[in-house]
Amino acid sequence: MASFVKEVNRGRVIHVDAVMAPVAPGHPVNGATLLAGSSIEDAIKVLAHGDAKDLTIVNAAGMPLGSVDLKTLASAAVTSN
Repeated sequence: MASFVKEVNRGRVIHVDAVMAPVAPGHPVNGATLLAGSSIEDAIKVLAHGDAKDLTIVNAAGMPLGSVDLKTLASAAVTSN
């Protein structure tokens, strides 16, 4: 089992919701957004190919739920030994 888990691409299975920092209600949405439930891998792609320093995570209605930066995403995507 440990061998299987070691080979899992964490960036594809962990959602941004798990690592985002919550934002206050009414938080303005400035710049890049990503839908809650998206993978860390998708979030990294958005940040890597754009100018934004962080992402605002939004629900299906476009309301902001949290924010996350590239450093946090990268840390969550790699396993610590």
